[in-house]
Amino acid sequence: MTHRVPATLRARIGAAVINTLIAALIVGGVIVMAVAISGGFSLSASIWVAVVTAVAGFLAHTAMQGGAGSIGMRVFGLRLGHVDDPSGAPIGFGRALVRGVTWTLGSIVVVGAFSPLDDRSQWHRGWHDLAAGTVMTAARRVRVQAAPRPPVSPAADARPPLPPRPPAVDGDLLLRCQCIALPALSGSPDAIASTRIW
Repeated sequence: MTHRVPATLRARIGAAVINTLIAALIVGGVIVMAVAISGGFSLSASIWVAVVTAVAGFLAHTAMQGGAGSIGMRVFGLRLGHVDDPSGAPIGFGRALVRGVTWTLGSIVVVGAFSPLDDRSQWHRGWHDLAAGTVMTAARRVRVQAAPRPPVSPAADARPPLPPRPPAVDGDLLLRCQCIALPALSGSPDAIASTRIW
């Protein structure tokens, strides 16, 4: 049996920084290329190019998170999983889209970007994780061994042994009655006691 390991805050922050740097480089590069191709700087054209590039990058990032993970997540060995599914299956595009939109809207008000710091549990789930029902885990899984079961002896269900036979007395007939109470009395005469004559 394997157990999920929560992602550390350091790894989550590192992955977010890498993803943000990659997005900034792509958007900036596209704007520079658009300016170079058009032969001059046009603010309205640059804004449209930036918006289209950002939306395309957001959708690509969402698709990666819904599958094997974003580039930053892969660098730091992180995975996204559904909170109720310990198998580690990908969360899918829809759940990743809810997570990404919540992250973006929360980051606009700044507080949402730091919402994982509010969760005092080991999972550090932010608003985006709560909205999408996801947890960020380490890609490695810990193997948990079940506690060993105590050995069961074959005589565990047997009756306790009878006491030793008393010595024979000359001329006397020894009549001995011994009652053995059973662990679970069923109420039948056979289950209540047994009698032996020696």
